[in-house]
This record gives sequence, structure tokens and C-alpha cells, in this order.
Amino acid sequence: MTRDQNLRLLYIEDDEHLCLLFKERMQEDGYSVDFALSAEAGLKKFHTNSYSLVVSDYDLPDRTGLGLRRTKPFSAHWPIFPRSQSWFMPIENLSL
Repeated sequence: MTRDQNLRLLYIEDDEHLCLLFKERMQEDGYSVDFALSAEAGLKKFHTNSYSLVVSDYDLPDRTGLGLRRTKPFSAHWPIFPRSQSWFMPIENLSL
């Protein structure tokens, strides 16, 4: 099944191996995926591209995924789903 090519994801994760696995899997489903290895790199990509969804690791080297979620421009427009290890934080904990 292929998706609309307008669906573009940003994955913010400091483990490059996980980024590559995520990107490969999501591309198999037709998504366009960019990744960043830090919160600051993710912010730079976010400012220069348009994304449908941002997925972020919780434990980043320069801030937490929730800390990133609370910064502009993320806080006003797009949800971030912080993940850590093998769990995804429930959406009700994000105060959307």
C-alpha cells in the first residue's frame, strides 16, 4: 500500500541505527521520512521543511522529547509523539 507523497515525517532520535530502521520501514509504507540526531538538528529541519508528523525520542542529548514538544513552533501546530526505549508515551500525557 502506498501513501500520499505529501505525508512527510520527521523522526528525532540520537541512535542512528534506529533512525535508519524507522526510515526504511516507513518508506516501505509510502511515507517520506527525514531524521535528525538531536533536538537542535530537528528544529533546523522543521524550520526548512514541512512535516505531517514529528516523532521524537524522549532522551535526546540536548533536551527531552517533551521539552522539544513544548518549544515553538511545535507547541502551536503539530503533535510530537515522544518515545523512549520500547514504549510510546500515551497521547493524553502530551497536553495537546
